[in-house]
Amino acid sequence: ALVSVHDVFEEKGWLEEPITLKGSDGREREVSRREAYGDFFHQAFVWRRKDRRHYTNQPQHIANTLYGTQKALRNLGDERALTEQQAMWYVHEANGIEPLRSRKFGIEGDAGGFPYYVVTPKGLGRETGYTHGYGDAFRRVLSWYHRTGCEKLKERAALGLEARCSYFRYPANDADGYRTMEVFGTHGRGASYPGSQGGYYGVSEAAALGTPAAIRMGELQLQAGRDPGYEAYKKFLEIAPTDYRLAMEPEREGDVVYGDEQVGAYAFRHGETRVYGILYPGVSRDWQILRYTRPDKDRLVNAHFEAYSPPSGIFRGGVDSYELPPLPPGMEEWPAMPNAIARRANLAYFYRLRYGDYLIGMNTTQKGTYRESTYELEIPEGVVQAVNVATGETVDLGKPVELGPETTVVLYLKK
Repeated sequence: ALVSVHDVFEEKGWLEEPITLKGSDGREREVSRREAYGDFFHQAFVWRRKDRRHYTNQPQHIANTLYGTQKALRNLGDERALTEQQAMWYVHEANGIEPLRSRKFGIEGDAGGFPYYVVTPKGLGRETGYTHGYGDAFRRVLSWYHRTGCEKLKERAALGLEARCSYFRYPANDADGYRTMEVFGTHGRGASYPGSQGGYYGVSEAAALGTPAAIRMGELQLQAGRDPGYEAYKKFLEIAPTDYRLAMEPEREGDVVYGDEQVGAYAFRHGETRVYGILYPGVSRDWQILRYTRPDKDRLVNAHFEAYSPPSGIFRGGVDSYELPPLPPGMEEWPAMPNAIARRANLAYFYRLRYGDYLIGMNTTQKGTYRESTYELEIPEGVVQAVNVATGETVDLGKPVELGPETTVVLYLKK
């Protein structure tokens, strides 16, 4: 609020006017408004940065305070103010450009090779794993780009829009029969089946990002008769149409496989079959929800998966206790449940899930870290042919099917 009217305060000389403050001891003192404001914003910054949280949008909202107070301090000419570059550090951490190092686990994990990003490198918002109701982090990232002009934030927002809108949204009809974009909604806070509707983003986003996915979402938004706002609509009219089609649109040519290994999320389309799911275990170690949908059927499945990690001797849970992956180098213990950072300790190195004719393999390990590993995806007995859904190529079953770090593979099996 002060930043928006600062120039008027300076012009009118109001910052130099004396005001009376009463301390906690009841004593009064007279200071300039500039000094009083400087103390207020500095103390607010010092207090707020002590705990920047870690759940989804919390660090992003807190970054508003940290960045805003510093801008106010710079405007006031306060010698305690951080530079713009220093203040942007908090913005970058809150939006996945830098790892979040706001708590002991974040600092030790980053140092040991297990950095925690609020927004994953592939653009999904993080809570426990993929989350439905709080997952559209790209809109907040985009707002930060508008506010700061940082190109790194623009790139991250574009990644997030494509991940959420191209892979985890799909054309559907609402209860009144009108076209809408439905969101894969069976995981995370606010989860629902089949998912929330009206998830159109595009016209204003396309004007800012100019990416094919954003432009296509804008086209669908207008085709569905959704009002994007007059100013955004004028800008959108200046953008050339795109031939790009979202991954789950029927008009998209070829099959598609997507995986965000850092949250265990996957989605693929094979012909008329679409499958969405999570391999991030959360509080369970061996099952999660999978959605299997075709024009003639729609299934919601508690799908069993297998999780693999090197032995650690560290166990979590009561009766159904399970072994956690090894600690990052230099870390003494995994944090206790139930927060999101603690659940992230559950992220196994490798996952394998068989459902019907499909076999999914996901290697969550990261290149250049202590976790970096290659795993073999075991083919079930009796399978005579396997086709890589993403490429359409037949897999040579005469040799091991190996998955390197940060890789997701879906095979279509034939007996």
